[in-house]
Amino acid sequence: MGQTIGIDSVREEEGGIMKYTSNAENDNPLVDLTLKNVFTDQEVTILKKISKRVTLLRESSFLSFLSFLMNVNETSNNEQLNKEEKEEKQRIINKIKQCIKPFYESESLSTNYLSTSFENTLDTLNNILELDRELKSILIKQEPTNITILESNDEDIVFTAEEIKKESENEYMKIPNKVKVRFLLLTQRENNVSFRKYCNPVIAKFRVDKSFTDNKQHIHIKPALLIGPWLFELDSITSLCIPKRCYSTAAYLASDIPELSTLANLDEVIPKVSKLIVDCNLSKHYHSHHYNSQIFIENILALMNYEFPKSGAIYDLIQELKLKGDGACEMFFSITHYSETNPFGSFVKSALQSAEKALKVTLKRTQNNAIVFRTHTELDMFVSKLLQVCPNLFEDYHYEWNLLKRFDRIFWLYHFHDTNNEKFKELSSGEDVCPFGNPSRIRTLTTEYW
Repeated sequence: MGQTIGIDSVREEEGGIMKYTSNAENDNPLVDLTLKNVFTDQEVTILKKISKRVTLLRESSFLSFLSFLMNVNETSNNEQLNKEEKEEKQRIINKIKQCIKPFYESESLSTNYLSTSFENTLDTLNNILELDRELKSILIKQEPTNITILESNDEDIVFTAEEIKKESENEYMKIPNKVKVRFLLLTQRENNVSFRKYCNPVIAKFRVDKSFTDNKQHIHIKPALLIGPWLFELDSITSLCIPKRCYSTAAYLASDIPELSTLANLDEVIPKVSKLIVDCNLSKHYHSHHYNSQIFIENILALMNYEFPKSGAIYDLIQELKLKGDGACEMFFSITHYSETNPFGSFVKSALQSAEKALKVTLKRTQNNAIVFRTHTELDMFVSKLLQVCPNLFEDYHYEWNLLKRFDRIFWLYHFHDTNNEKFKELSSGEDVCPFGNPSRIRTLTTEYW
Protein backbone atom coordinates (compact mmCIF):
# COMPACT_ATOMS: atom_id res chain seq x y z
CA MET A 1 0.00 0.00 0.00
CA GLY A 2 1.37 3.43 -0.90
CA GLN A 3 2.60 6.03 1.52
CA THR A 4 -0.06 8.14 3.19
CA ILE A 5 0.24 11.89 3.60
CA GLY A 6 -1.01 13.11 6.97
CA ILE A 7 -2.46 16.55 7.45
CA ASP A 8 0.56 17.75 9.43
CA SER A 9 2.88 16.92 6.56
CA VAL A 10 1.04 19.20 4.18
CA ARG A 11 0.15 22.07 6.48
CA GLU A 12 2.00 25.12 7.71
CA GLU A 13 0.91 28.16 9.64
CA GLU A 14 0.92 31.63 8.09
CA GLY A 15 -0.56 34.31 10.31
CA GLY A 16 -2.94 31.86 11.93
CA ILE A 17 -4.32 30.70 8.58
CA MET A 18 -3.99 27.07 7.57
CA LYS A 19 -2.16 26.73 4.26
CA TYR A 20 -1.46 23.49 2.41
CA THR A 21 1.95 23.35 0.82
CA SER A 22 2.83 22.52 -2.76
CA ASN A 23 3.53 18.82 -2.17
CA ALA A 24 -0.16 18.16 -2.76
CA GLU A 25 -0.59 19.84 -6.14
CA ASN A 26 -2.36 18.19 -9.07
CA ASP A 27 0.86 16.97 -10.65
CA ASN A 28 2.29 15.38 -7.49
CA PRO A 29 2.73 11.62 -8.07
CA LEU A 30 2.70 10.93 -4.33
CA VAL A 31 -0.77 12.41 -4.04
CA ASP A 32 -1.86 10.36 -7.06
CA LEU A 33 -0.66 7.20 -5.38
CA THR A 34 -2.36 8.14 -2.12
CA LEU A 35 -5.71 8.87 -3.74
CA LYS A 36 -5.64 5.66 -5.76
CA ASN A 37 -5.47 3.70 -2.52
CA VAL A 38 -9.09 4.66 -1.96
CA PHE A 39 -10.49 6.07 -5.21
CA THR A 40 -10.76 4.54 -8.67
CA ASP A 41 -8.84 6.01 -11.61
CA GLN A 42 -12.01 7.71 -12.84
CA GLU A 43 -12.68 9.21 -9.42
CA VAL A 44 -9.12 10.48 -9.14
CA THR A 45 -9.40 12.14 -12.55
CA ILE A 46 -12.55 13.98 -11.48
CA LEU A 47 -11.20 14.96 -8.06
CA LYS A 48 -8.02 16.38 -9.52
CA LYS A 49 -10.01 18.44 -11.99
CA ILE A 50 -12.37 19.71 -9.30
CA SER A 51 -9.46 20.72 -7.10
CA LYS A 52 -8.29 23.22 -9.72
CA ARG A 53 -11.32 25.34 -8.91
CA VAL A 54 -12.51 24.36 -5.43
CA THR A 55 -10.96 25.69 -2.24
CA LEU A 56 -11.97 24.88 1.31
CA LEU A 57 -10.10 27.73 2.92
CA ARG A 58 -8.12 30.66 1.61
CA GLU A 59 -5.07 29.29 -0.24
CA SER A 60 -5.95 25.72 0.70
CA SER A 61 -5.66 22.68 -1.51
CA PHE A 62 -8.64 20.37 -1.91
CA LEU A 63 -6.33 17.49 -2.82
CA SER A 64 -4.29 17.99 0.35
CA PHE A 65 -7.42 17.75 2.41
CA LEU A 66 -8.39 14.55 0.62
CA SER A 67 -4.93 13.18 1.37
CA PHE A 68 -5.63 13.81 5.03
CA LEU A 69 -8.79 11.76 4.77
CA MET A 70 -6.80 8.92 3.25
CA ASN A 71 -5.42 8.14 6.70
CA VAL A 72 -8.46 5.91 7.09
CA ASN A 73 -6.69 3.35 4.93
CA GLU A 74 -3.81 3.13 7.39
CA THR A 75 -5.94 2.47 10.45
CA SER A 76 -3.91 -0.40 11.85
CA ASN A 77 -0.74 1.71 12.09
CA ASN A 78 -2.25 5.06 12.99
CA GLU A 79 -2.83 5.38 16.73
CA GLN A 80 -3.70 9.09 16.47
CA LEU A 81 -7.11 8.36 15.07
CA ASN A 82 -9.66 6.61 17.23
CA LYS A 83 -12.29 4.30 15.87
CA GLU A 84 -15.00 6.98 15.68
CA GLU A 85 -12.75 9.32 13.69
CA LYS A 86 -11.84 6.55 11.28
CA GLU A 87 -15.47 5.68 10.72
CA GLU A 88 -16.33 9.35 10.17
CA LYS A 89 -13.62 9.75 7.55
CA GLN A 90 -14.66 6.58 5.75
CA ARG A 91 -18.24 7.80 5.72
CA ILE A 92 -17.15 11.10 4.19
CA ILE A 93 -15.03 9.36 1.58
CA ASN A 94 -18.09 7.32 0.62
CA LYS A 95 -20.10 10.53 0.30
CA ILE A 96 -17.43 12.08 -1.91
CA LYS A 97 -17.64 9.02 -4.14
CA GLN A 98 -21.41 9.34 -4.29
CA CYS A 99 -21.32 13.06 -5.10
CA ILE A 100 -18.78 12.85 -7.93
CA LYS A 101 -20.20 9.69 -9.54
CA PRO A 102 -22.45 11.64 -11.98
CA PHE A 103 -19.39 13.37 -13.44
CA TYR A 104 -17.92 10.13 -14.78
CA GLU A 105 -20.96 7.87 -15.22
CA SER A 106 -23.49 8.96 -17.84
CA GLU A 107 -26.52 7.13 -16.41
CA SER A 108 -25.92 8.72 -13.01
CA LEU A 109 -25.54 12.14 -14.65
CA SER A 110 -28.85 11.73 -16.47
CA THR A 111 -30.63 10.61 -13.30
CA ASN A 112 -29.21 13.10 -10.83
CA TYR A 113 -28.51 16.24 -12.86
CA LEU A 114 -30.65 16.00 -16.00
CA SER A 115 -33.83 14.36 -14.77
CA THR A 116 -37.19 15.90 -15.62
CA SER A 117 -38.21 14.89 -12.10
CA PHE A 118 -37.10 17.63 -9.74
CA GLU A 119 -37.06 15.19 -6.82
CA ASN A 120 -33.86 13.63 -8.18
CA THR A 121 -32.23 17.04 -8.51
CA LEU A 122 -33.26 17.91 -4.97
CA ASP A 123 -31.79 14.67 -3.60
CA THR A 124 -28.52 15.42 -5.36
CA LEU A 125 -28.49 18.94 -3.96
CA ASN A 126 -29.07 17.66 -0.43
CA ASN A 127 -26.17 15.23 -0.77
CA ILE A 128 -23.86 18.01 -1.98
CA LEU A 129 -24.87 20.37 0.83
CA GLU A 130 -24.52 17.65 3.47
CA LEU A 131 -21.04 16.72 2.26
CA ASP A 132 -19.99 20.37 2.19
CA ARG A 133 -21.10 20.81 5.80
CA GLU A 134 -19.14 17.77 6.89
CA LEU A 135 -16.00 18.90 5.09
CA LYS A 136 -16.28 22.17 6.97
CA SER A 137 -16.82 20.38 10.24
CA ILE A 138 -13.54 18.50 9.91
CA LEU A 139 -11.65 21.67 9.04
CA ILE A 140 -13.18 23.56 11.95
CA LYS A 141 -12.00 20.83 14.31
CA GLN A 142 -8.48 21.18 12.93
CA GLU A 143 -8.50 24.99 12.83
CA PRO A 144 -11.31 26.51 14.95
CA THR A 145 -10.08 30.07 14.19
CA ASN A 146 -11.05 29.60 10.54
CA ILE A 147 -14.83 29.48 11.08
CA THR A 148 -15.28 33.03 9.78
CA ILE A 149 -13.31 32.24 6.64
CA LEU A 150 -15.36 29.13 6.03
CA GLU A 151 -18.61 31.05 6.27
CA SER A 152 -17.45 33.86 3.97
CA ASN A 153 -16.44 31.30 1.38
CA ASP A 154 -20.15 30.56 0.83
CA GLU A 155 -21.56 34.06 1.02
CA ASP A 156 -22.64 33.92 -2.63
CA ILE A 157 -24.83 30.83 -2.12
CA VAL A 158 -28.32 32.30 -2.25
CA PHE A 159 -30.48 29.23 -1.76
CA THR A 160 -31.21 26.37 0.61
CA ALA A 161 -32.63 22.94 -0.11
CA GLU A 162 -35.91 24.05 1.49
CA GLU A 163 -36.14 27.08 -0.80
CA ILE A 164 -35.43 24.95 -3.85
CA LYS A 165 -38.12 22.48 -2.82
CA LYS A 166 -40.65 25.28 -2.48
CA GLU A 167 -39.59 26.70 -5.83
CA SER A 168 -40.03 23.29 -7.45
CA GLU A 169 -43.77 23.53 -6.85
CA ASN A 170 -44.03 26.39 -9.36
CA GLU A 171 -45.40 25.56 -12.78
CA TYR A 172 -42.28 26.68 -14.63
CA MET A 173 -40.08 24.13 -12.85
CA LYS A 174 -41.91 21.35 -14.68
CA ILE A 175 -40.20 20.27 -17.90
CA PRO A 176 -42.38 19.99 -21.00
CA ASN A 177 -41.86 17.26 -23.59
CA LYS A 178 -40.76 19.81 -26.16
CA VAL A 179 -38.03 22.20 -24.98
CA LYS A 180 -36.12 25.13 -26.44
CA VAL A 181 -32.41 25.18 -27.17
CA ARG A 182 -30.67 28.48 -26.49
CA PHE A 183 -27.19 29.83 -27.18
CA LEU A 184 -25.87 32.04 -24.37
CA LEU A 185 -22.95 34.39 -24.09
CA LEU A 186 -21.55 34.59 -20.56
CA THR A 187 -18.31 35.69 -18.96
CA GLN A 188 -15.56 33.69 -17.33
CA ARG A 189 -16.48 32.25 -13.96
CA GLU A 190 -14.78 33.32 -10.75
CA ASN A 191 -11.84 31.41 -9.29
CA ASN A 192 -11.75 29.58 -5.97
CA VAL A 193 -15.28 28.54 -5.09
CA SER A 194 -16.70 26.22 -2.48
CA PHE A 195 -17.39 22.56 -3.15
CA ARG A 196 -21.15 22.96 -2.87
CA LYS A 197 -21.24 25.92 -5.23
CA TYR A 198 -19.16 24.21 -7.89
CA CYS A 199 -20.83 20.80 -7.83
CA ASN A 200 -24.44 21.64 -7.05
CA PRO A 201 -27.04 20.76 -9.72
CA VAL A 202 -28.89 24.09 -9.67
CA ILE A 203 -27.99 27.71 -10.37
CA ALA A 204 -29.90 30.67 -8.98
CA LYS A 205 -27.96 33.45 -10.68
CA PHE A 206 -25.38 33.78 -13.41
CA ARG A 207 -21.99 34.91 -12.25
CA VAL A 208 -19.90 37.77 -13.61
CA ASP A 209 -16.16 38.24 -13.84
CA LYS A 210 -15.74 41.03 -11.33
CA SER A 211 -12.46 42.18 -12.87
CA PHE A 212 -14.49 43.75 -15.67
CA THR A 213 -16.31 46.07 -13.30
CA ASP A 214 -13.16 48.17 -13.52
CA ASN A 215 -13.85 50.95 -16.01
CA LYS A 216 -10.49 50.31 -17.67
CA GLN A 217 -11.47 46.76 -18.55
CA HIS A 218 -13.82 45.54 -21.28
CA ILE A 219 -16.08 42.52 -21.03
CA HIS A 220 -14.83 39.35 -22.68
CA ILE A 221 -17.22 36.52 -23.39
CA LYS A 222 -17.52 32.76 -23.53
CA PRO A 223 -20.37 30.64 -24.97
CA ALA A 224 -22.75 28.35 -23.12
CA LEU A 225 -25.83 26.33 -24.04
CA LEU A 226 -29.29 25.95 -22.56
CA ILE A 227 -31.43 22.90 -23.26
CA GLY A 228 -34.73 23.49 -21.55
CA PRO A 229 -33.80 24.71 -18.05
CA TRP A 230 -30.32 23.12 -18.04
CA LEU A 231 -27.16 25.16 -18.46
CA PHE A 232 -24.18 23.48 -20.14
CA GLU A 233 -20.78 25.12 -20.18
CA LEU A 234 -17.21 23.91 -20.28
CA ASP A 235 -14.96 25.16 -17.49
CA SER A 236 -11.66 26.17 -19.08
CA ILE A 237 -9.79 25.72 -15.78
CA THR A 238 -10.98 22.22 -14.87
CA SER A 239 -12.08 20.92 -18.30
CA LEU A 240 -15.30 19.79 -16.63
CA CYS A 241 -18.93 20.29 -17.55
CA ILE A 242 -21.31 20.13 -14.59
CA PRO A 243 -24.86 20.80 -15.85
CA LYS A 244 -26.99 23.10 -13.72
CA ARG A 245 -30.73 23.55 -13.66
CA CYS A 246 -31.76 27.21 -13.75
CA TYR A 247 -34.20 28.58 -11.22
CA SER A 248 -35.01 31.95 -9.64
CA THR A 249 -33.14 34.87 -11.28
CA ALA A 250 -31.16 32.57 -13.56
CA ALA A 251 -34.40 31.06 -14.89
CA TYR A 252 -35.86 34.47 -15.68
CA LEU A 253 -32.75 35.62 -17.51
CA ALA A 254 -32.27 32.31 -19.33
CA SER A 255 -35.86 32.21 -20.57
CA ASP A 256 -35.38 35.61 -22.19
CA ILE A 257 -32.46 34.47 -24.37
CA PRO A 258 -33.41 33.90 -28.05
CA GLU A 259 -33.82 30.25 -28.96
CA LEU A 260 -31.84 28.43 -31.63
CA SER A 261 -34.34 25.64 -32.14
CA THR A 262 -36.77 23.38 -30.33
CA LEU A 263 -36.16 19.81 -29.24
CA ALA A 264 -39.03 17.34 -29.34
CA ASN A 265 -37.14 14.16 -28.41
CA LEU A 266 -35.65 15.21 -25.06
CA ASP A 267 -35.73 11.66 -23.66
CA GLU A 268 -33.57 10.46 -26.56
CA VAL A 269 -31.10 13.34 -26.52
CA ILE A 270 -30.34 13.56 -22.79
CA PRO A 271 -28.58 10.15 -22.61
CA LYS A 272 -26.45 11.13 -25.62
CA VAL A 273 -25.56 14.47 -24.07
CA SER A 274 -24.68 12.74 -20.80
CA LYS A 275 -22.28 10.38 -22.57
CA LEU A 276 -20.63 13.29 -24.37
CA ILE A 277 -20.19 15.18 -21.09
CA VAL A 278 -18.71 12.16 -19.32
CA ASP A 279 -16.27 11.67 -22.19
CA CYS A 280 -15.26 15.31 -21.84
CA ASN A 281 -14.89 15.07 -18.06
CA LEU A 282 -12.71 11.96 -18.19
CA SER A 283 -10.60 12.38 -21.32
CA LYS A 284 -10.68 15.96 -22.60
CA HIS A 285 -8.49 18.87 -21.63
CA TYR A 286 -9.27 22.45 -22.43
CA HIS A 287 -7.21 24.05 -25.19
CA SER A 288 -7.85 27.57 -26.45
CA HIS A 289 -7.72 26.39 -30.09
CA HIS A 290 -8.39 22.63 -30.15
CA TYR A 291 -10.98 22.07 -27.41
CA ASN A 292 -12.72 25.13 -26.02
CA SER A 293 -16.28 26.02 -25.02
CA GLN A 294 -17.48 26.74 -28.55
CA ILE A 295 -16.19 23.40 -29.82
CA PHE A 296 -17.78 21.64 -26.84
CA ILE A 297 -21.13 23.33 -27.49
CA GLU A 298 -21.09 22.50 -31.18
CA ASN A 299 -20.44 18.86 -30.27
CA ILE A 300 -23.64 18.88 -28.21
CA LEU A 301 -25.60 20.66 -30.95
CA ALA A 302 -24.41 18.05 -33.46
CA LEU A 303 -26.34 15.46 -31.44
CA MET A 304 -29.45 17.45 -32.33
CA ASN A 305 -28.40 17.93 -35.95
CA TYR A 306 -28.12 21.68 -35.50
CA GLU A 307 -25.52 23.92 -37.15
CA PHE A 308 -24.95 27.64 -36.76
CA PRO A 309 -25.45 29.93 -39.77
CA LYS A 310 -22.51 30.04 -42.17
CA SER A 311 -22.64 33.78 -42.73
CA GLY A 312 -23.44 37.05 -41.02
CA ALA A 313 -22.32 38.62 -37.75
CA ILE A 314 -23.15 35.51 -35.71
CA TYR A 315 -20.90 33.40 -37.94
CA ASP A 316 -17.90 35.71 -37.49
CA LEU A 317 -18.34 35.79 -33.72
CA ILE A 318 -18.60 32.01 -33.49
CA GLN A 319 -15.48 31.56 -35.60
CA GLU A 320 -13.64 33.94 -33.31
CA LEU A 321 -14.82 32.07 -30.21
CA LYS A 322 -13.73 28.80 -31.76
CA LEU A 323 -10.30 30.09 -32.82
CA LYS A 324 -9.38 32.16 -29.76
CA GLY A 325 -11.04 30.26 -26.92
CA ASP A 326 -12.80 31.33 -23.75
CA GLY A 327 -12.49 34.88 -22.50
CA ALA A 328 -10.50 36.09 -25.52
CA CYS A 329 -13.33 37.74 -27.45
CA GLU A 330 -15.02 41.05 -26.85
CA MET A 331 -18.62 41.71 -27.84
CA PHE A 332 -18.23 42.62 -31.48
CA PHE A 333 -20.69 42.91 -34.34
CA SER A 334 -19.11 42.08 -37.68
CA ILE A 335 -20.22 44.03 -40.75
CA THR A 336 -17.93 42.37 -43.30
CA HIS A 337 -20.80 40.27 -44.70
CA TYR A 338 -22.92 43.31 -45.47
CA SER A 339 -21.78 45.40 -48.43
CA GLU A 340 -23.17 48.85 -49.06
CA THR A 341 -25.30 47.39 -51.85
CA ASN A 342 -26.85 45.03 -49.28
CA PRO A 343 -29.80 46.77 -47.59
CA PHE A 344 -28.61 45.75 -44.12
CA GLY A 345 -25.15 47.11 -44.85
CA SER A 346 -26.56 50.55 -45.56
CA PHE A 347 -28.75 50.31 -42.42
CA VAL A 348 -25.69 49.53 -40.27
CA LYS A 349 -23.67 52.38 -41.78
CA SER A 350 -26.47 54.88 -41.17
CA ALA A 351 -27.13 53.64 -37.64
CA LEU A 352 -23.46 53.74 -36.75
CA GLN A 353 -23.08 57.34 -37.90
CA SER A 354 -26.20 58.42 -36.01
CA ALA A 355 -25.17 56.57 -32.83
CA GLU A 356 -21.68 58.08 -32.80
CA LYS A 357 -23.13 61.53 -33.36
CA ALA A 358 -25.63 61.12 -30.52
CA LEU A 359 -23.05 59.64 -28.14
CA LYS A 360 -20.29 62.03 -29.23
CA VAL A 361 -17.84 59.13 -29.28
CA THR A 362 -16.32 56.90 -31.92
CA LEU A 363 -17.20 53.27 -31.35
CA LYS A 364 -14.25 50.91 -31.18
CA ARG A 365 -13.49 48.81 -34.26
CA THR A 366 -11.49 45.63 -34.75
CA GLN A 367 -8.92 45.12 -37.51
CA ASN A 368 -11.74 43.69 -39.63
CA ASN A 369 -13.85 46.81 -39.00
CA ALA A 370 -16.28 45.03 -36.66
CA ILE A 371 -18.05 47.20 -34.08
CA VAL A 372 -17.03 46.54 -30.46
CA PHE A 373 -19.50 47.48 -27.74
CA ARG A 374 -17.69 48.65 -24.62
CA THR A 375 -20.71 50.01 -22.74
CA HIS A 376 -24.40 49.27 -22.46
CA THR A 377 -25.22 52.75 -23.74
CA GLU A 378 -23.16 52.24 -26.90
CA LEU A 379 -25.04 49.05 -27.72
CA ASP A 380 -28.47 50.49 -26.94
CA MET A 381 -27.88 53.64 -28.98
CA PHE A 382 -26.64 51.67 -31.99
CA VAL A 383 -29.64 49.33 -31.93
CA SER A 384 -32.05 52.21 -31.39
CA LYS A 385 -30.69 54.02 -34.43
CA LEU A 386 -30.72 50.75 -36.38
CA LEU A 387 -34.42 50.31 -35.59
CA GLN A 388 -35.12 53.81 -36.89
CA VAL A 389 -33.81 52.91 -40.35
CA CYS A 390 -34.86 49.25 -40.20
CA PRO A 391 -38.11 48.99 -38.15
CA ASN A 392 -38.55 45.31 -39.08
CA LEU A 393 -35.10 44.37 -37.77
CA PHE A 394 -36.44 41.45 -35.71
CA GLU A 395 -38.41 39.92 -38.57
CA ASP A 396 -36.04 40.65 -41.48
CA TYR A 397 -32.69 40.11 -39.76
CA HIS A 398 -33.53 37.64 -37.02
CA TYR A 399 -29.99 36.31 -36.39
CA GLU A 400 -28.55 39.83 -36.12
CA TRP A 401 -31.26 40.95 -33.72
CA ASN A 402 -30.74 37.89 -31.52
CA LEU A 403 -26.97 38.39 -31.37
CA LEU A 404 -27.39 42.01 -30.33
CA LYS A 405 -29.91 40.94 -27.70
CA ARG A 406 -27.42 38.43 -26.29
CA PHE A 407 -24.92 41.27 -25.91
CA ASP A 408 -27.57 43.37 -24.20
CA ARG A 409 -28.32 40.65 -21.65
CA ILE A 410 -24.65 40.46 -20.68
CA PHE A 411 -24.69 44.17 -19.89
CA TRP A 412 -27.88 43.74 -17.87
CA LEU A 413 -26.27 40.86 -15.98
CA TYR A 414 -23.40 43.12 -14.98
CA HIS A 415 -25.78 45.94 -14.19
CA PHE A 416 -27.67 43.76 -11.70
CA HIS A 417 -24.37 43.07 -9.94
CA ASP A 418 -23.11 46.66 -10.04
CA THR A 419 -25.99 49.11 -10.46
CA ASN A 420 -23.81 52.20 -10.00
CA ASN A 421 -21.31 51.42 -12.74
CA GLU A 422 -21.96 53.74 -15.70
CA LYS A 423 -20.53 51.20 -18.13
CA PHE A 424 -23.40 48.79 -17.46
CA LYS A 425 -26.32 51.21 -17.26
CA GLU A 426 -28.93 51.04 -20.02
CA LEU A 427 -29.70 53.91 -22.38
CA SER A 428 -32.29 56.28 -20.90
CA SER A 429 -32.06 59.69 -22.50
CA GLY A 430 -35.03 61.39 -24.11
CA GLU A 431 -36.87 59.06 -26.48
CA ASP A 432 -33.96 56.61 -26.59
CA VAL A 433 -34.20 53.69 -24.16
CA CYS A 434 -32.90 50.13 -24.10
CA PRO A 435 -34.59 48.60 -27.17
CA PHE A 436 -34.58 45.12 -25.65
CA GLY A 437 -36.22 46.08 -22.38
CA ASN A 438 -35.36 45.26 -18.79
CA PRO A 439 -35.17 41.45 -18.36
CA SER A 440 -36.21 41.73 -14.71
CA ARG A 441 -39.68 42.77 -15.89
CA ILE A 442 -40.40 39.59 -17.81
CA ARG A 443 -43.82 38.00 -17.38
CA THR A 444 -44.35 35.18 -14.89
CA LEU A 445 -42.47 32.09 -15.99
CA THR A 446 -44.40 29.06 -17.23
CA THR A 447 -43.38 25.79 -18.81
CA GLU A 448 -43.73 27.38 -22.26
CA TYR A 449 -40.50 29.26 -21.61
CA TRP A 450 -38.52 26.03 -21.58
